[in-house]
Order: sequence, then C-alpha cells, then structure tokens
Amino acid sequence: MQQHQARLLDLVDDGVVGTDADFRITHWNPGAEQLYGFAAADVLGRPANEVATFRGDDQRERLERELLEHGRSRTELTAVRGDGMPIEVEAVVSAIHDDAGELCGYVGIHRDVTERRRVARRLEQLSAVVADSQDAVCFADLDGRVAFVNDAGLRLLGLHDLSQADGRDVADLFAEHDRPRVRDELLPDVMRGDRRTEQLDLHDFAGGPPVPVSCQAFRVDDRASARPLGIATVSRDLRPSLRQDELLRESRRRTTAVLESVTDPLLGLDGDLRLTFLNAGAARLIARLRGEQPRHEPLIGAHALTVLPALLGAPVERAAAAAQAERRAVDAGRHRDEVGGWWQVRVHPADDGVSVLLRDVSDWHAAEEAGARRVEQQAVVARLGARSGRTDDLGRFLDDAVRRIGRAVGATFALFAERSPVGDRLLLRAGAGFEHEGAMVVGTTDAGDLFGRALADGAVVVDDVLAAGVDVAPALRSHRPAAGAIVPVAGQDEVFGALGVFSHAGPRLAPPDVTYLQAAAHALAAAIERSRTSRRLEQTRDAERRRMARALHDEALQDARYALARAEDPPAGSQRDDLLVDALTRIGGALSSAVYDLRLAEEDRPLEDLLAELVELHRRMAPDLQVDLQVAGMPERPPRRTSDDLLHIVGEALTNVRRHADAHRVRVRTWTTGGQLWCDVTDDGRGVDAHAVSGNGIAGMHERAARHGGQVTVRTPAAGGTAVGVRLPLTSSPATPAPIRVLLVEDHAAVREAIAAALRSEPDFDVVGEAATLAEARGLLDGVDVAVVDLGLPDGDGTDLIAELRDAEPGAHALVLSAGLDRVVLARAVERGAAGALPKTTSLPDVLDAVRRVRAGETLLPLDEVVELLRFASRERERELLDRRAIESLTPREREILQLIADGCDSHGAAARLHISVRTQRNHVASILAKLGVHSQLQALIFALRYQLVELRPAAG
Repeated sequence: MQQHQARLLDLVDDGVVGTDADFRITHWNPGAEQLYGFAAADVLGRPANEVATFRGDDQRERLERELLEHGRSRTELTAVRGDGMPIEVEAVVSAIHDDAGELCGYVGIHRDVTERRRVARRLEQLSAVVADSQDAVCFADLDGRVAFVNDAGLRLLGLHDLSQADGRDVADLFAEHDRPRVRDELLPDVMRGDRRTEQLDLHDFAGGPPVPVSCQAFRVDDRASARPLGIATVSRDLRPSLRQDELLRESRRRTTAVLESVTDPLLGLDGDLRLTFLNAGAARLIARLRGEQPRHEPLIGAHALTVLPALLGAPVERAAAAAQAERRAVDAGRHRDEVGGWWQVRVHPADDGVSVLLRDVSDWHAAEEAGARRVEQQAVVARLGARSGRTDDLGRFLDDAVRRIGRAVGATFALFAERSPVGDRLLLRAGAGFEHEGAMVVGTTDAGDLFGRALADGAVVVDDVLAAGVDVAPALRSHRPAAGAIVPVAGQDEVFGALGVFSHAGPRLAPPDVTYLQAAAHALAAAIERSRTSRRLEQTRDAERRRMARALHDEALQDARYALARAEDPPAGSQRDDLLVDALTRIGGALSSAVYDLRLAEEDRPLEDLLAELVELHRRMAPDLQVDLQVAGMPERPPRRTSDDLLHIVGEALTNVRRHADAHRVRVRTWTTGGQLWCDVTDDGRGVDAHAVSGNGIAGMHERAARHGGQVTVRTPAAGGTAVGVRLPLTSSPATPAPIRVLLVEDHAAVREAIAAALRSEPDFDVVGEAATLAEARGLLDGVDVAVVDLGLPDGDGTDLIAELRDAEPGAHALVLSAGLDRVVLARAVERGAAGALPKTTSLPDVLDAVRRVRAGETLLPLDEVVELLRFASRERERELLDRRAIESLTPREREILQLIADGCDSHGAAARLHISVRTQRNHVASILAKLGVHSQLQALIFALRYQLVELRPAAG
C-alpha cells in the first residue's frame, strides 16, 4: 500500500518531500528533483535543513517548530537550487502517524512560486508609484464607472476618500461644460483603442472653481488575452503652468516698459546676429563712434559685426550661441570700443535670437586697474624686499627686479644705472624692455643731467623726457622715451645709482607710482649693500685663510715633518714604530692638503702648475696609487673662480678614488676646446656604483660646475672603474641658458624624491624647492620657472597654488601631475592657468621633457581643447552657483526630510518621525524636487550627498 502511495506521489508535478520524525529525508519525487536540482540518491537520508537551504535562513527552523507544535505548517521560503540559483517556494507540510497514532514522519508539497512573488512585488511597486504620483490617476470599468482614484486625484477633485468617487460615471469627474465632449468624443475614441490627450477642467466637488488639467486617457487591456479591462486617465494640474504663463505675460509687459526706459545701450539680434531692434542709448553710442547723428532705421537688419565690430566681435558671438543653446544669460566680459571706452557686455536669450545689454564701465575699469596696479606694486616691493636679504646672484636679482618694477607701472622699458667707481658716469647695470649691451652710459651725476637731477632732488617725474630741458645720454635718447620717472637708489652711507622707468607714450606717473618706485629702490639698495658686504666678508675670509695656511705650513706642518723624521730614524737604542710612522705620514698629507686648499685663495700661478702640485700632493698621500697627469692646450691663467673650482672638483674626485675606489691607477687629463675647459679623472677601481654615491662631495662638484654654466658627469665606462667628466666655460657667455628653476609640490615623498633625483641628474634643471603641502609651497614661490604641482594635497587643492604662483612669478608656468585627471579637474586647472597636465603614471623622461616644453612656452594641450575646457569650467561654475542658490532656498524642514530620505525612511516613516501627516510630507518632497530641479527622490539624495547636505548614518539597532 505504501509503495502504491509513493508511486502516486511520484506522478505529482509539484515537489513531494517526505521525512521521518527526525526530519531526515525519506522520499524525494521527480518533482522535487526538478524543483531543487538535487537527485534523490544525493539527498535521501540527509537532514532536510542541510538541503536547498541558505545559511542563516530561519524559515526552515520556523517550519520545523510549527510541525512539532501543531503537526501542520504552510509557509513560503527562499531556497537554493543545486546550481546555486535562489528560488521562492511555497511548502505545505503535514505530520504522518502510524496505525497506533505515533508520529512516524512528515510529508510536504513544495511548489515554485518565484514568478508569482515577482508579479506581486511588481504590483506593489506599481501601486506605490501610482499612490505617490503627483498626477491624478483614475481607473474606470468598461461601463465608465470609477473604480480607483489616487490621493493626488482626490485632492484635485476636492474629495476626502475613495468612497466618494467609487461608482461615479467617469464623465462626472469633469466640469459640466466638458462632460459632453468626454462622453461623446473622448470615451468612445478610447474604447476603440485610441490614446487621447486633451486639456479639460475637473469638477471641484468641494465647491471651488474647475481645475484645468492636461488629461491623457487610454484603454487598459489584458496583456495575455488583449481583452479590454477598463479605462485609465492621468491628469496633470495645469494651474501652476497657467499661473506661470500669466506671470510670463506680465513679465513681458513689464520688460517692454523697462526696455523703453533703459538708458544703457540695448540691442536685439536674431539668430544670424542681425539687428532687430536698438534703443536710444544704443543709437547714441553707434552715432558717437561713427561721428554722426543717431538714427534707428538704417541699422535694422545690419550685421552686429559691421555695426559695433570692437564690442560685438567673436567673444560676443560665442556668448550669443551659448545663450541661445542653453537658454540662459551669458556674461561676455568687458570690451574696449574704438575710442577707449570700456563696456560690460551681457547677452540674454530671446524668443527669436538674443538681447545684448552694454553697460559703461570705463570709470570702474580705470579704478579697478589702478587698484590692481597698487596691489601688484605692493606685492612686488614685498617680494623684492624678501629676496634682497637672501639673493646670492646680484646681477640676476637686478635684472629680474627691474623687469618687475617696470611692468608694475606699465612702463615700456626700465633700467638701473650704477655709479661708476671713477668719474661721474652712470653705467647701465640692468635693463628690461629694450636692447642693450655692455657698460652703456645712460647718464651722469651732474645736476644738469636727467639722472643727476634725480640723485640731487630725490625723484624726477617728467611728461616728455626729450623736452624736459635737461641732458639725456645718447644711449637713452635713441630709445625716444616720453613720460618717465627716476628715483635714486641709496644705501646708508652712499648712493649706488638710480632707478628709471619710461614709456613711449602715456600720462604722467601718479604720486602713488613714484612712492612705489622709491620703495622698490630701497629693496634694490638693500640687495646691493648686502652683496657688497658679502664681498668684503669674503675678502676678509680669504685673508684669514691665507693667515691660517701660513700658520699651518710654518708651524704644524713643520712639526709633523720633524716628528715623522724622528719616527723613521729613532735615536740609537730605540725601536722604529711603524704605526706611528704611518699615522704621522697621514697627518702630514692631511696638513699639506689643508694648506693647499687654504692657499688657493692667494695663488696666482698658472693652472698647469697648480694641477701638478695637486696631483703630487695626492701621490704623497697614496704612495701605492699611480696618478698620471696630462695637460694639453691649457690657458695660463683662466678666470680665477673657474680655476679654483676646477681644482676643487679634481681634488674631490681624487679624494674619492683614494678613499673608496680601491684603484691602482688614476689618470687626470685636462685640455681646452671651443672656449671650454675640460677635465677627465678616470680610475681602474670598483666603479661608480661602488664608491661614487651621491653625497655632499658629489653634490658640491655639481654645484661648483653649475654656477659657471658648466657640467659634471660621473659614470662607469664599459672597461670598468669610474670616469668623472668636467666642463667649465672659460668666459661667461650671455647665450648660456640659465637652468630651469623647478618647484616640486607633491605629498608622496617617494614620488617627489624620484622626480627631484631625475631633475638633478640633468644639467639644465635646478630644483629650488620641494613641498608636501600648500602651506610649505606658498613660501617657495619666488624665483620659480616651472612648478610641478600635485592636486590632491593634504591641506587643500593644488589648483589654488597655480594662481598664487602666477602672481608671485608672472613668467612662471605650472604643470599638473596628478593621479586622477577627470574633465572637471583638468578644466579647473587650465582655468587657473596650468600649462598642461600629466598623469602620475608618466615616465620620468617624459616628465622632464614636459617641463622643458612648458618652460619654452609650449602648451601640452591643443588650443581648441583649451578653449573647450575653459567653456566647460565656466559652465561648471554656473551650474554650481545655481545649485548653491537652490540649496539656500531649502527650508529647515525640507533639510530634515532630505536627511530622513538618506536614512531610508519612506513617506509614512518620515511623517511619523516628524509628527506630520503623510500628505504634508509628500508636499515637502514635491517642493524639494522642484527646488533642486530633479525628478525623483533618488536624484535628490544624490544631489544632497554631492553637496554634503546629508550624511549616510548607520541603521539604528
């Protein structure tokens, strides 16, 4: 009998699962195999809670508990098939008792309800959408009787609940004057399957006026059978848009009245930029620029570029295109007309083109320029004052200072004239804005001379230099200066010279400009005084070194030699101490080397002799090391500093060989060619990697060569050993380019150090500063040619530094090197003035090449891409401005509701938390969506997170 029952159960399509009293599987029919994907052989005898069960799922435990308590259970649970796919299962399980009434097991019917539950969830979602919709949604049966109206529809109809609408004729929901059209036209068409959209009026059952709506009506059919089920209408309240239209019409009426009273020039342009209207102010402006009487009629239809070419050129053309495309006002910036006036141009979209409003900002522009000039002048004086106390290159400082000083007063050219040590002449020491060479005479100290008058009176300001009634040096006269000013550059005890700025044309310099020149002259005087003090101190140091050299040579070295002689030949009866001999030999060599270095300051012998003495000194210090010297074509007396530095570099190289190379032989070869002094120091030791590591000695060699415009290279030849190459120019050449001064701003030390090492290995780079933060970098901006800037710094955005760099060093460039270079980041950097951007994955040779290209004035981005990035940055700023205004319009209650949305509360939960009705909560949500310009709560949440209006808090409990 039981076998017959089991065969019957196997014929059932649903899964049939039988277990014993301990819930071990005893029966598993084909339906169960198909449902769960497990064969009967794999599951028979196993506990039921180990088959098709998710870990942590308590549904099966509840099923077993109900069976034990009641003997029957019906539940829905989520199971997992043998292939890992989840399924939704409805299980009806009953207890089985034997003939004696004892529990012997359980049998259950398992059915797949995945699709049914999916459809149920979808219906729940659709119901929620309909319930939360701001539009009125109504369903009626095929007889036109109302079956459902959502909350928004009830509000529009003035009804309190669905029972007041249930069973009404759908046509009765509309105003009386629209009911015939609904019954006779709309509903018949809909029943035939048409979809109709009409503007109708809903009836207000609360006694109010009809409600205008845009009503979309359509027939609802069964998807499976295509059988009609009923009629649906979706109605949108038109009162806000109608009010908006009325406000728009009123606004246009007011605008017309305002335009008639506007005194600023106002023009209307069509899509082809041809004039469609102009007010009296625009007619007067055009007439003034053309020198004729103002007239309207001949100008209508003319192209804007032919009417006002200076004011309505390409920038306004681009602004007009943006205003039309994006339907927003666009500021086209300030533009100068043909007679020197300045106008602020703003373009507004219109129905058939654009309107262009011109505002005269000439006085404002002049005041702004004057204010900006004063700020720039103060900044120049501050930077020069800071640099005057630490500059080591006075010539370079003066050249840079004169260039900055002249630019800050708008001068055509500027110069600093230094008093000659002999005579009364003033010689050009630094100049900018004109061609000059050599020690050009630009004035004298005589009171009848232009510069002499400034030295006597303190400052001279003239409108016409050549007609000022004073002598002007031919070198200065040849540049035909017009307006100018000269101030003395004086120290505490003497006058060093004079600072002059000149223009070919322009107004007389204002008193604040003269005050600025005097302050700048004080900075120049401080730098000159410091340089001269440093020179006198160096002379004092040279004298002290000579004294020390004589003392060491005459006393300490002689005593060491005497002690060495006694140690080598001890008195009779004494034993020779070899350790003492070696120690005294080393002491003697060290003293000889020190005496040699100290005497370099006073030596005036041929370089060949000095090199021979240096080599002989190292031979004595390392008797086992063979040191060879080859000299070819050596100048007898090259420049003193060049000679000293070459000897120091060669001495450092030989010291490295003695101490670290473990070499047997070293060769020093020196020659000249092409105006350059060359030297090679090669050995047969362990190689550069073994002993010539980058330390203070190697760095000192590089620095000594670099200050002459020369170069030191350290390498390992193919044959082994180490080769140190030295190149020094014999004469200072103006054509020798100064190294590119680089500032590295990068918070990752490893990246920064790698770039710095690569830069320092090249002769045309000088790393003048390294910073890990914005605060550190701000103190290192002076004297920078190129700044390599990371954007993600610990204390802010690296783009903030770019504008500050351009203010501190107008000729400097910024190169962005960042891990992330999305379009927003790149646009912001270019807008701030970056010359280019590279990802951090760029190879070091490519980074160095980019720095060279940027310094040479190249751009790393195509011009059209730069323009597009600037436009993109402008749009991003305007979008953010609109977003900020929208944020400001949110009420405190609306901000609370936004936070509750972020916390995951639905309408009912949020209403309960705030102790308000669900309708009020939904009204607040609708207001939030309208203010933020979004269409869903998800978009509102994303907006709020972007601007940190809300925080994602962990769920309570």
